[in-house]
Amino acid sequence: MRSPLSNADSPITPDARKRLASLGLSGAVIEMTDNGVSLFEPVFGDDHAAIEALLRTEDATSTLASRWAELAVGRLRWLDPAAGLRAVVLGVRQAGRRRDDAKAAIGVALWRWDAHPSAQADAAVRDAAQTEQLTGSLTWLADASDALQRSTQELHGLSSELSESYEELSLLYKLSSGLTVSQPASKFLGEATHELWQTSGLGWLTLMLTPQEPRLNRLRGALYMSGKPPVSRVELANVGRRLLEIEGTRGAPRIVSAEEARKTGLSPLADAMLSVPVGTVDRPLGVLFGAEKPDGGALSTIDAKLCHALAATLSIFLDNNMLYEGMQQMFLGTLHALTSAIDAKDSYTHGHSERVALLSRMLADAMGLDAEAAERVHLSGLVHDVGKIGVPEAVLCKNGPLTDDEFDAIKRHPEIGATILRDIPQMQDLVPGVLHHHERWDGRGYPHGLAGAEIPLVGRIIGLADAFDAMSSNRTYRQALHPTAVQVEIAANAGKQFDPDVVEAFRGLDLTPVLKLVRQQHLLLSEASKRKTHAA
Repeated sequence: MRSPLSNADSPITPDARKRLASLGLSGAVIEMTDNGVSLFEPVFGDDHAAIEALLRTEDATSTLASRWAELAVGRLRWLDPAAGLRAVVLGVRQAGRRRDDAKAAIGVALWRWDAHPSAQADAAVRDAAQTEQLTGSLTWLADASDALQRSTQELHGLSSELSESYEELSLLYKLSSGLTVSQPASKFLGEATHELWQTSGLGWLTLMLTPQEPRLNRLRGALYMSGKPPVSRVELANVGRRLLEIEGTRGAPRIVSAEEARKTGLSPLADAMLSVPVGTVDRPLGVLFGAEKPDGGALSTIDAKLCHALAATLSIFLDNNMLYEGMQQMFLGTLHALTSAIDAKDSYTHGHSERVALLSRMLADAMGLDAEAAERVHLSGLVHDVGKIGVPEAVLCKNGPLTDDEFDAIKRHPEIGATILRDIPQMQDLVPGVLHHHERWDGRGYPHGLAGAEIPLVGRIIGLADAFDAMSSNRTYRQALHPTAVQVEIAANAGKQFDPDVVEAFRGLDLTPVLKLVRQQHLLLSEASKRKTHAA
């Protein structure tokens, strides 16, 4: 009898042993060597003696020896080496790491069946099918237990690595704990530079962003400095641009001596200057540089490590910021494309969505909504009529009163628009304004006949802005009302068509920007009419 295999080598983990034993199964780990079959302890389950006796029989050892190749590649799923006992192979492990150079180890689970010859004959087919089912279940159990053990080992390894990196993570947390990416990018970068300057103990520190990356947009060429640099901001920017040329492709922090600085065309700002690239070797985004410790201490690898840690954070932040800016531009481009598609159907409503969006934003600001909420109101106003894409042009552009059927077609556009936007994640919060901008305060609007505060605020705001622009603009069937008449009409309908609070906010607005856009629409229509007359 040999000593037991370790948990790392055994194909039956402690967890699998417990589960098999709870099912009333017994098992062992056996090994095939040049000297034959060997049994390793511990044996699990209650049939210790039966297992050992089985593996000592000539039938069992000869069966295992002759069919070892099938077992090693997993082709043999179950064995019946002796009457009255059934054995299932749970797994095969190469055990070359053992000092005795064993070839492999097999986990075997065994259970008893009725050993009476007549019972065997009657149940042969049934037992074979049941054996196959149990084999699959036990193999799955062993594999799952083995996977769990490997995952546990990997988790322990990860914990070890995290423990070893604790100091570095603590320093990085100290640098960035007070910073949030929800604030404006310029503010984040300035505060990050200042935090690193305070933590590192450098006399001064500067972050210079490359002017060569167009996706940085307003951040291109930006410079952030903390402390008291020995030169002016303009000279610092010149040093930063030169460092980007020289250091940007290195990809690692380093300390630049005054002598090396002179050789590379840099102004020697100190006896030694720390230079840390921000970004990647393939795409440099900026450089952190600083020097002059007030306590007279020399720059060290710890300083470089701190700066490098923050540079990695800044790289991620800048990448995310560029991605966000790109997505925002694409999002706004999509909205403008939708509004352009609407305007293209009817020249008389050209610019309507833009004007409604502007007035809605002004109303949202006047009512005290925060900047983010006001921006969403603006976007809702921009796409409030997107459902008109689904309304026939003959109805939209009809020169004269609409029939009941035609008006019903028009009234469907809020629901059509909501359906269009509802499945777009970035536009789901725009749906209430699109769906409810034709509801009325008195409940006589459409599509749902909501009244009063039942109507979402964004719908009440856009509803007033939409009505103002409709009355202020020329249409095929009537001329625009004078701005004063429009304001009188809106005031008269406070508490009827419009929310009184929204009307009150409207009264305090300077409508000059909106009326300027209205006049531009009148001019465009006038020129188009002249061209049409001239062509005729």
